Amino acid sequence: MCMWLKNIFSKTEKAEVIPYAEVNQLLRQQLSNRLKSNVIIILSDSKYCLIKSTKVQEIYSKSNLKNLSYEAEKHDCDDYSVLMKAEFVKAVKKDSSARYAYAAGIVYGNIPSPHAINWYIDENRKLWFIEPQNGDIFAPKGKNIVFLYS
Repeated sequence: MCMWLKNIFSKTEKAEVIPYAEVNQLLRQQLSNRLKSNVIIILSDSKYCLIKSTKVQEIYSKSNLKNLSYEAEKHDCDDYSVLMKAEFVKAVKKDSSARYAYAAGIVYGNIPSPHAINWYIDENRKLWFIEPQNGDIFAPKGKNIVFLYS
């Protein structure tokens, strides 16, 4: 069958959409004992798409982040986290299954020492952290999380 005809008849599975309030609630619930009392959570959009871990791994592997070199006070953890957030933004722009931004962003806290990395919420509404310096994905850890942004 012609590729363009196949594309017309094949149905793309849409990423599940959740509202801002649910993202906020999931972050607070799943990080409850890790959040500092004065935590700042900034969610810039009214709706978000959940993202599969396999998609996050794909985004990371296509990025150039693993090839960048760490330089204290010049290109360190906060810079890596901003670049990974930018990779999420670039990827969602090309993702026909996503109608809104991915439920993903930046997190600052003691992870386990003062550090900035990234977070995302998967299709099962589970919160994950990703270390943008090496691509490791893991369940939230650390304490005194002071800032989350998307």
